[in-house]
Amino acid sequence: MQGLKRGFVKWTPWVVTAITAFLVLLQFTRQHPGMVRNPFSANNDVNAGCKRHVDMDTVHVIIMADVTNFIGMLTLANSILQNTKSDVMFHFVTYPSDVTYLREWIQGGKLKDISYKIIEFSKEKLLGKFLVRSPRSDLASPLNFARLFLPDLLPCVGRVIFIDADCLVLGDISDLYHVNMAPGDVAAGLRMCDFYDKSIGLPTAGLVLNASHPEVKKANISKDVCMMNGGVYVADLMKWEQHNISQQLQFWMELNTREPVFKYGDNGSGTQAVLIAVLHDKYTPIPKEWNTISGSHTSTPKAKLVHWNGLAKPWLYPGLFVTDWLQYYVPDPHGRYRPRNVWHEKKAAKKM
Repeated sequence: MQGLKRGFVKWTPWVVTAITAFLVLLQFTRQHPGMVRNPFSANNDVNAGCKRHVDMDTVHVIIMADVTNFIGMLTLANSILQNTKSDVMFHFVTYPSDVTYLREWIQGGKLKDISYKIIEFSKEKLLGKFLVRSPRSDLASPLNFARLFLPDLLPCVGRVIFIDADCLVLGDISDLYHVNMAPGDVAAGLRMCDFYDKSIGLPTAGLVLNASHPEVKKANISKDVCMMNGGVYVADLMKWEQHNISQQLQFWMELNTREPVFKYGDNGSGTQAVLIAVLHDKYTPIPKEWNTISGSHTSTPKAKLVHWNGLAKPWLYPGLFVTDWLQYYVPDPHGRYRPRNVWHEKKAAKKM
């Protein structure tokens, strides 16, 4: 008994010290949130003393993809670099399981000297928080919804261009980065009504939102307001945080899991409906050449950015602007992922 008491007395100071240190650290991290792990990342530690600021000397670009779409992500990055003299910082977002492959792809080829950061996105953070009513599996990817939380993923960045991995940049990305936003707007993107012909119907909020839903009425969202394409946009993350945009986006995203506030099908699925619900009156239109939708009959040869929306990606299907895409193609050093012709493969499979 005496030995047990002496042992307890001996270890008590160590226990007290450990508990004290833990409480001090806990209090410190509460006061300095930049020291805690990114809530949308599995292993991504945020730098100490991080303070959000707008860097107009370096173009910040964020692209998101899993390993199956790295072929598009890195070809896009290459096209950006080849058409600008400006400094560019790439923020690549992917799943923790794909980080090593992405780093090896970058370091194993023509992009080895680029400036970049890899941000790990844990898909578990969004599981059960969104609902996609469409047969398209790509729209149901958690990475597809990560674009709604840019301030969480980029705690030090004040302005950034979000670009889908199925894009190609043919103009100087600096021009898009420095676009002037109207006072109070948090983003700048393509006003889709400016791109499509009225004779085939305009992409308005009525295509994606259930106008009769009480929350849509409460938010006073007109069914005729034009949608902003969510595949390419410039975000002012200072204003984004000031207006609590991420919290609003999350509200609509989670509301749709309980009630059918978004319409069924491709239009009402993914992030397009979420974005229009919040940004319908908070975005500045950009020139349509900065988001040329590939395959549209109004596609312009003066395109500065080509966007293959839908399933027909340039590394899978032949089509418009694919020759341009191949000029910037960054091969996988492991040879596992390469451009395919899905149409020809399907025809060959039928003949067998």
